[in-house]
Amino acid sequence: GGDENLPRETLRISARDAGYRLGLVTEFIGVRKTSVCREHGYVELTDAEHCPESVTHFSRSRRYSSIYVDRPIRRYFRNNGEARLTDRLTASIKWPRGNYLRALATLNDDIVYWRADPKRFLSAARKVARLGLHLGRPPGRQIHDLTHARARLLWAAAMPGGLAGYARDRLRGMAVPQADPDIAAWGPAAPPEDPVLDPPPARFGSALPAAFGGGEDLT
Repeated sequence: GGDENLPRETLRISARDAGYRLGLVTEFIGVRKTSVCREHGYVELTDAEHCPESVTHFSRSRRYSSIYVDRPIRRYFRNNGEARLTDRLTASIKWPRGNYLRALATLNDDIVYWRADPKRFLSAARKVARLGLHLGRPPGRQIHDLTHARARLLWAAAMPGGLAGYARDRLRGMAVPQADPDIAAWGPAAPPEDPVLDPPPARFGSALPAAFGGGEDLT
């Protein structure tokens, strides 16, 4: 706690401003109105593939700010330089469609912040090139996935790095199934009917103070 680079200990700010302009990397607890969750559902992909929550979280931040508190809530321990099992190379690409969508969202939706963190945007451009090739999206299709001229320029500049990364992956035996050319088809075939977003009262309701709604629909 007590980061002298922050204007104050508690901030109310959009997630995009916090991430790009202040460089905050945080853990967060989501407390949302039920109506907001219904309006902005998290991206779901077929075959139970994970899509980074930030795709939806940053989109929500255009309309809703978040509260950041500069206090430590978790302590992490390093391994003193010893290798971990998770450090080993594997013949798989992590969340190919989910991370492709995240990289696209960075370039298409957040490009106004590129001066604040150019490396982050170049990394996203490389991911679009590299993961797009893995997913069977050739450069001609990738460029149509990008909606801004500035994003396309960054993508073109990062293409050599993306091609090199793709070639390195293939030499290591890494591959992913070809994805449907229509990105809209990556999601579930049909959304669940009448999803229940409120916590079951029998499990949570009695434990919540009245000030927090007691498990009721917070609309």
